[in-house]
Amino acid sequence: MAAQRISGGVVARAKAIMEMLAASPEPLAIVEIADSLGLATSTVHRLLNELVNVGWADRAPMRRYRASVEFYRTSATAGRSVPGMTLARQFLLDTVRQCDETCLFATALPSSHAMMLAERVDATKPLQYRFLMQQPLSLLRGAPARAILASLPTEEAKAALAKGDETMPRPARPIPDIEQELDKVRARGYSLTRGEILESAVGLASPVYGPGRRVVGAIALVIPAMRFRDSSEAAYARLIASQARRLSAAIGM
Repeated sequence: MAAQRISGGVVARAKAIMEMLAASPEPLAIVEIADSLGLATSTVHRLLNELVNVGWADRAPMRRYRASVEFYRTSATAGRSVPGMTLARQFLLDTVRQCDETCLFATALPSSHAMMLAERVDATKPLQYRFLMQQPLSLLRGAPARAILASLPTEEAKAALAKGDETMPRPARPIPDIEQELDKVRARGYSLTRGEILESAVGLASPVYGPGRRVVGAIALVIPAMRFRDSSEAAYARLIASQARRLSAAIGM
């Protein structure tokens, strides 16, 4: 993994460390963090001690570290102030009532060129997939990411594409393929992906806008591939596009 070479001061470095801890399913060693961020191990060790002291990181066995429960609690509390977060759940519930498929609200994270799965409402038969909730996720993979990416200003979309995706073991699709698909998403108002995050699932998503028609997130459906029928795509697309428009209006687009 190429080092990111974090620029900036202490806060920027601590932020980068917390992003790594939050995105990793397993505790990380100091040397892993240092190599990935292009920082000295002594710097990472010092910052991790500070993060442990304030309660945002926990020590794990084998001299490893992970994000703490307190960090996720703080993140969730802050997330409630994101446009659409407090309103989204009622629209997800209504969507699930109409189609009985799992529905998600993903919020855009502009400063890190990423997104976060912030809300989830399950169908009557909950999916057995493991969703990475309340964690920064790449904009290069999955239906909600594609819907958000297609709605970003050009320069921000380019920055997200340049950032790449190091959060998943399987590589993201080639950048030219993603760029070509973004035009389709903009034209039809929704994205559709197959097996990009969950190999046995189909995702559909439509962007949600806030004041100034700034994209703030996306409403998405996740459907098991074995249950998805191409003939149902249009109906699913109309449903999520309608709910996304309603949520956008409620936020104050």
